[in-house]
Amino acid sequence: MAGLPKGHWFHFFAVAGNLHPIESLLVYCLTFGVLLAPPHLKTLFYTNCLVQVAIFLPFVQIPVALTGHMVYVDIGWPSGLVAIAIVALMGTGYWLRRWLICACYLLHGGRMALGALVMFGQAAGFTYRFQGDLPRYRYAKHKWTKIDGMPEGWWWMKMQQDTFGQGLSNSVLLCVPAFLAASNSETALHPLEWIGLLTWLCGWIFESSADMQKMSFMVEQKQQHNATATLGLAPNDKFLWTLCRHPNYFGEWMAWLGFSIASLPSFQVFSGYEIATLCYFLAILLIPRLLYDCLVHWTGAGPAEHYSVKKRPSYMDYQKTVRCFFPFQLPFVDHHQEEGWPSFEVEKSS
Repeated sequence: MAGLPKGHWFHFFAVAGNLHPIESLLVYCLTFGVLLAPPHLKTLFYTNCLVQVAIFLPFVQIPVALTGHMVYVDIGWPSGLVAIAIVALMGTGYWLRRWLICACYLLHGGRMALGALVMFGQAAGFTYRFQGDLPRYRYAKHKWTKIDGMPEGWWWMKMQQDTFGQGLSNSVLLCVPAFLAASNSETALHPLEWIGLLTWLCGWIFESSADMQKMSFMVEQKQQHNATATLGLAPNDKFLWTLCRHPNYFGEWMAWLGFSIASLPSFQVFSGYEIATLCYFLAILLIPRLLYDCLVHWTGAGPAEHYSVKKRPSYMDYQKTVRCFFPFQLPFVDHHQEEGWPSFEVEKSS
């Protein structure tokens, strides 16, 4: 976590991969925002919290504790997004806005949940017992012990905190755009809502297309018995992966940016609840910030490249020539175009 020395006790409570401790505390404080919400919103939040617990406790937290594998959260988190869509249908807002936002959440979470169930189900023979963990969660343990300097004996607790944190984000943060829109009774959709929904759609299509290109590449390389090829390096027909090294993660981030934009006109539901307005405006700002950190530093680009650098000799050339996350050049943004990034996590030979 940014700003924390090795072995600091706050690593036990850190959110995501590289947030400042103050940002982590703000995420936790949003839990209290639920208590300040108007009654009709409280009903949605409380119902959603119960549903998320019903998903995460038996299907994520207990299996993680029994097996020591965090892969189960890749099924629980998107399933929680589907649950948010269903709960949002209980809202009292304008039916068209409510159904539009619910359909977006359903497609967004449903695609990932179905893909995870099929992929992980086939890997485990549909027994829900996985023999090993995903590289990004093995990396999380490596970061906990080697980078954060924390005792390996406490890793079991950090696994619970990390996976529970994703359930918490579904309960008090990622559900906010859906519940605001589902409670807005205004019958005319604001231009910002259409812009936000269009942004979500573009992000969803971008992410889905990038995932399809990746799967196609993996099939081709398996047929050619080439396990060290780098997706995105020429000759290559998977053009999205030539724009940035993780177009699927960028599409995911763009979709959540769209949700945040679409929710802005619905802040009128907080009329007379000034403190709640402040809390949930903060939540809307934190969504793209948190997702960026997760997708670059926590479970996304950083963990993937930590292993790709070791497995693929050509990957460092890819890092030098292609931006990490954004498919276009941005000023004042670190595009991580360095050989061996993330360099402080790569074991270098002396």
